[in-house]
Amino acid sequence: MKMHLRITLRIPTPSREACLSVLDSLEPDNSTTPQGISIKMGCDDKTLAVDVESEDVGVLTVRNTVDDILVHANLALKSIVYIAMEREAIKTFKLSRENDLALG
Repeated sequence: MKMHLRITLRIPTPSREACLSVLDSLEPDNSTTPQGISIKMGCDDKTLAVDVESEDVGVLTVRNTVDDILVHANLALKSIVYIAMEREAIKTFKLSRENDLALG
């Protein structure tokens, strides 16, 4: 008996640019997917859409593949948010420093 599984993930991101960055970070991992599993990904505005399909592959293999996608997407999103916060902090510091110099 052949088993066909399809799992669809929809992962919200802060912006379309963030979605595209996460998508770019996940693409290299997809080159090593197990035989019998196909992955399609794309951005629907700010939402990363991931479709994982398998044909005659064990459930644990599919689960591990989905888990890898979720772990890597989470890491990419955390990195993007951290970098954005750091950039904002640097901008705020520079403005504060400029104001301090102008006043005194």
